[in-house]
Amino acid sequence: MAGITLRQYQEEERRLAADEARRGLRFHVLVTVLVIIVLVAVNVAVGGFPWSAFAAFGMLVGVAFHAYFGVVHGDEAMQQHQAEVERHAGWPKAA
Repeated sequence: MAGITLRQYQEEERRLAADEARRGLRFHVLVTVLVIIVLVAVNVAVGGFPWSAFAAFGMLVGVAFHAYFGVVHGDEAMQQHQAEVERHAGWPKAA
């Protein structure tokens, strides 16, 4: 890791965390859509009250929260985490 500054390290760590958050959100959306399809299919096959709409709504709220807090505001959380690590480690060192 020679030749890399603390700021460069932090920026790259935030970039990697953002990439991971976006990848996690895509997976969450994919799983949610597949489960909703199965639930709607079961609901249609059984007939009766469209209960699958409530499950779908709840799952989509979960995806919305994941997007908002995990992707949109994820960088803020990472910066706070990095600042906390620096405070805990005593960074910057007093001269």
